[in-house]
Amino acid sequence: MRTISAAHDAWPSIEAAIDAARRSREIRPDISLDDVPAPVRLAAHGLAIAGEILGPDEGELAHGRLVLLHEPGGQPEWRGNTRVVVFAKATLEPDLAVDPLLLDVGWDWLLESLEARACAVQALSGTVSRTGSQAFGDLAGRPAEGAIEIRASWTIAPESSAASLLAWCDLLATTAGLPPLGDGVQALRSRP
Repeated sequence: MRTISAAHDAWPSIEAAIDAARRSREIRPDISLDDVPAPVRLAAHGLAIAGEILGPDEGELAHGRLVLLHEPGGQPEWRGNTRVVVFAKATLEPDLAVDPLLLDVGWDWLLESLEARACAVQALSGTVSRTGSQAFGDLAGRPAEGAIEIRASWTIAPESSAASLLAWCDLLATTAGLPPLGDGVQALRSRP
């Protein structure tokens, strides 16, 4: 992987790229994005976006958060000056939550999302977790539940900020079980 330079402050171009990506047709219309407060002590600049996907019954299928951090002078552990931190969580069918390959598959979903958006990343790290619950006693009538959580971070060149946002949106859609749109297919947005 190439080394990502920490030579200049590119925050204005990062903000513009993220704004343009959010307005693009490349983000699925079933993903709702909202600005949320960014951490203030981790870097000189930051932005945070929360995402949510609702099912046909208005129940949540997946949610997550993307945080983009930029430190003009760079940070040694980042090996660059711009870091992306993501979180994605989705409910699963109980039988999927206990699948022994689920954790590996969750990590592959992240890698495939980054690759599909041609994100040049370095210092990639993260975890994939699963949870399951079974109700007992007076709650015994409730169905079993399961969930997957993917947490990851990576360093990018500032020009890869929009691609990282789009990759995270793709990851949310995959964890929610939405079918891929396919190559060359753009999401259609409904009229307000």
